[in-house]
Amino acid sequence: LLAFSTVPTLVGAFLVEPLSSFTEIHANSRPRTCIRPSETHLASFSPFVSEVEGDGLLANEPEPEKADSTIEPIMDQNGREFEVGNIARVSMENLRAFQVAKSGKGAFDATNKQFVPNPESPYLLLPVGLRGVITKVYHSEELSANFQIQVKFDPKTYLEEGFAAPVGFTMHFAPDEVDCVV
Repeated sequence: LLAFSTVPTLVGAFLVEPLSSFTEIHANSRPRTCIRPSETHLASFSPFVSEVEGDGLLANEPEPEKADSTIEPIMDQNGREFEVGNIARVSMENLRAFQVAKSGKGAFDATNKQFVPNPESPYLLLPVGLRGVITKVYHSEELSANFQIQVKFDPKTYLEEGFAAPVGFTMHFAPDEVDCVV
């Protein structure tokens, strides 16, 4: 149900005379009033605004800066670029995954590469050679991520080195902690 009004409305500390306002009323929810202020009121909020242009930018408002299209690729220790969809291999010892299901906490036996569960452990100790698929690469120009390579590990996939993830999980890595395999 919509109710229309052109009566001046108090919004915060401002009295707004809208071009139109309406109240949306939905079943089982609170009413919501939506106000569309006039161009005169938009201009009064900033001394630099003279009119609203068709693209939504206010006149005299500077154009937003465009990002540089040349983003530096993130490379592994062997000079291969990390790309979404590629396979990543854990290359650093003693890495721990804390955000895994309790059934996935423990370590791998180095001799037979079998997972040894330890529900009392607060983490999964990742073996060198465990593989997963890269699902996201965070570039420092976009975001200042400490661990830029996001890898998803699934049980029964990417078993080339004999290690199978005990449970599915996703983990973020620094570029020196994993190698790009494919």
